[in-house]
Amino acid sequence: MTATDPANLAQIRQMAQQAADLALAEYADRFARIERIFQTLQLPDQSKMEMPPLLKWTGGIITAIVTAGVIALFLWLVSSVNDMQQTLARMDERQKAQVEGLGSRFDDYDRRIRRLESYHQGGKES
Repeated sequence: MTATDPANLAQIRQMAQQAADLALAEYADRFARIERIFQTLQLPDQSKMEMPPLLKWTGGIITAIVTAGVIALFLWLVSSVNDMQQTLARMDERQKAQVEGLGSRFDDYDRRIRRLESYHQGGKES
């Protein structure tokens, strides 16, 4: 017989039920005493408890400060990205102007070199 046999399962279930009944019977009087103690304490209903006004105001102020901080961080981030974009655009314009200046300079150097070469090769100027 294995543990998955229906007869074994029923027998195991019956033994577990008996053990649970014995444990509950042993502690039933303790549970009853604890329940009576809780009833005599007359704890307030958790759903009807109200927060103190000072705590509400403090929570509202903290929430407002955190919200303002998040908004300020977002605005700083947007302005920083915008400034970076403008800076990169200026750098791109300057670089383009430098490359164009270098190109015209190289053209001038090429013209001068050809002129010198032609002078040294036979005196002709182009």
